[in-house]
Amino acid sequence: LLETSSLGDSNYNTFCGAPKALEKLLLQLHAKAFYPTGYCDEAVETATVAEPWICGLLELLLSKENLDSIDQTLPLADSSLNMENTEIASLGSTPERLNGIMTPRSNGRESQAIRCRMETDPNYRYDYYYDDDQRLRGEQSTVVDPTIAHSPSMPSRRPRFYTFEECQCRWAEPSVVGCEQLRNVIELKVPSLALIVPKLTSIVTHEDYTQLNFPTTTPETEYAGQASPRYMARLLKRTVLTAPTAKKSKVLLQFDLSGFHTPYKPGDAFSFICSNPQNEVNWLLYRMNLSVLADKRCTLKLLPEAERRGDKLPPYLPEVSSLRYLFTHCLDIRQSPSRILLRLFAEHCKTFGEKRRLMELCSSQGQQQYQRYIRRAGLSLMDVLHAFPSCLPPVDRLIELLPRLRPRPYSLACSPLVEEKRCNIVYTLVTVTAEEGRFYARNGLATGYFETMQIGDQIEMFLRQSNNFCLPPDVLNTPIVMIGPGTGVAPFISFMQHIKALSTEENLWCERWLFYGCQFESLDYIFREQLEDFHDSFLLTHLVVSFSKEEREDKTKYIQDSIRDNGFSLVRLLTEVNQSRVYVCGDVENMAKEVFQAFLDILQSHGEMSAEDAKKFMSDLITNERYILDYWL
Repeated sequence: LLETSSLGDSNYNTFCGAPKALEKLLLQLHAKAFYPTGYCDEAVETATVAEPWICGLLELLLSKENLDSIDQTLPLADSSLNMENTEIASLGSTPERLNGIMTPRSNGRESQAIRCRMETDPNYRYDYYYDDDQRLRGEQSTVVDPTIAHSPSMPSRRPRFYTFEECQCRWAEPSVVGCEQLRNVIELKVPSLALIVPKLTSIVTHEDYTQLNFPTTTPETEYAGQASPRYMARLLKRTVLTAPTAKKSKVLLQFDLSGFHTPYKPGDAFSFICSNPQNEVNWLLYRMNLSVLADKRCTLKLLPEAERRGDKLPPYLPEVSSLRYLFTHCLDIRQSPSRILLRLFAEHCKTFGEKRRLMELCSSQGQQQYQRYIRRAGLSLMDVLHAFPSCLPPVDRLIELLPRLRPRPYSLACSPLVEEKRCNIVYTLVTVTAEEGRFYARNGLATGYFETMQIGDQIEMFLRQSNNFCLPPDVLNTPIVMIGPGTGVAPFISFMQHIKALSTEENLWCERWLFYGCQFESLDYIFREQLEDFHDSFLLTHLVVSFSKEEREDKTKYIQDSIRDNGFSLVRLLTEVNQSRVYVCGDVENMAKEVFQAFLDILQSHGEMSAEDAKKFMSDLITNERYILDYWL
């Protein structure tokens, strides 16, 4: 018997490719599918598909007639197992005062339920959020209608400021508001608290924690994809590549690699280990009422129940450190809180309106609301805690549920044959405005850190494991097509530098295309001199540049348009030269999808292929590593 649930990312061209192939093979081996396959999409929240799939599967397994038809040896048929992953939160259709919490859990197969006993007051109406004065006095207020929550006719509230050491944040009015469609839903399907059983506890003493260095690294503390020891790279040079009036500045950084002994090649990337900004950590500690304990010695231990279960402390969490160290160097406080984390927050809200809204956001019925207000808006942990001022979750639970702070990778913009003891990277400063629920403006984690670096400063980094985004073995005789807008051109600079260093007069010419895109020719056309030099020396046979913000008859606006304009030559290259390759570097959500569609279009228009044949041709290119993607989200 067969039932499968697959996890993939629709940003990739082969969504759930491996699970689909496995399922096909099992069916060919006479496995019998008794429940439809679920295809979870990480790009839009896994639970969107997973939760309905699990509920339907449980309903099927737990029905008597199906239990009789399914092999009794299946573990899922064991009545002693608790297979519930959701609870039914019965919180009432209107926000009212909450006196009760929940009834005891059921040990059988019936749905677990939270039953809240309400004290109805017909004159009581509750706002999902208090302003500061109301919150401090515990006063009632009117219900906020999301359609008029930000109407200019509404009276403005006096802004308040919470000022403390190295952190001044405006306590603006939260913009995540209630949803009319969910407000009348009495029973919300929310993640079960059984999914977040406590595992660890923190013990804070009055002894100051003075350790300033990172703990000794071990194989267990290495990052996924780490291909070299960590290295403290010193900044040698900073060069602004764009004009002063460019909307987004692009900057080249050069680092010293004198003590770095791991070989690298064009197409590789270095990952930079950046800490969370100090002012955000200060705000979080202040918001959690932990400022006094922030720099004291903190010891993490497993709870006895967790030890009996065989759980282990995550290796990236040091057993002895401080709360400030954990939230600065170990935990990701920028990532949007998961629905399970919102479920935890709901349990620790003092006011019913906030608890109700958090329940809505983490519920199955509120998945679209969660995507809109939390994920797509890019709300951080601090944004959510600000929006729900009565929420005060235990710090132990945050430590165990927050994800690890991950390094940020940047492609090399140089060849080791040209810069043996140095490396170049290029970045665009990422800026996030204070709107759509984000109560403070911020820069990107890595790019914001790069902006503060001075010549001579050091940053910890390591080489990422190499993927197939690299030059072919017979690099001088293999035709390649390179596609990259903005800073996506960086790895192709390393490609062309490497090719130039290896080339001789005998093997100078080989068909090579570069499709590059920027906004304005005079403002942000980076690496222009190098690219034109490669083209003038015939190392680059075709240099096609698009300017998205300029209205020019002789130039296309977008890279995908340039691909269609040169469709005949590209189709000839891909169909007639078997070893030719296409490299795409850029934003996977928009540009990469548009480029892929452009190739499908030219295969149909110039290759005389049907839509199905074009998709199969592109799929074969990907399988044979002839269409290679290096992306960022």
